[in-house]
Amino acid sequence: MFFVSVTSVDAKTINLSSVHTYIENDIYYLDAAFDLQLSEEAQKALRHGIAIEIHTEFQLYEKRNWLWDKKVNQIILMYRLEHHPLTEDYLTVDLITGVRSSYISLEGAINHISSISKMALFDKSVLDKEQQYNARIRSYIDLESLPTPIRPQSYFSSNWNISSKWHEWEIDQ
Repeated sequence: MFFVSVTSVDAKTINLSSVHTYIENDIYYLDAAFDLQLSEEAQKALRHGIAIEIHTEFQLYEKRNWLWDKKVNQIILMYRLEHHPLTEDYLTVDLITGVRSSYISLEGAINHISSISKMALFDKSVLDKEQQYNARIRSYIDLESLPTPIRPQSYFSSNWNISSKWHEWEIDQ
């Protein structure tokens, strides 16, 4: 079992608060939690009907001495966060599975998106006992998913550059 507790990872508005990888029945799983806070500008856009996509990216790669590290596995979780002015509800949509969840508060919706529990990563047989493997994770707002009129402004505004830095750890075999 491998556990890393992170008190603070430098990030603009997303901080990784914990990450935990473990093996169960020869499958590696991940539990992680992010502290995600939207800027005022992002919250205002959300309240005015603009959906925001939040992606969490996991990568497993083999460490190599003489060549670039080799990417072995990559998983991207993609959520769309929406606000419905008529009902004042917030909706999260898992863009991979299509599962929709409704919340009465923005905090509830963000808590759902920023918490990962028992996500299957890869089978133990993928790893070569003779090699060293590292994993890394980050979360960010996907600026490319914003409507075209907002996108150019978002590229240069710190109010939209909402992301964490990569957090990296070694995988125990």
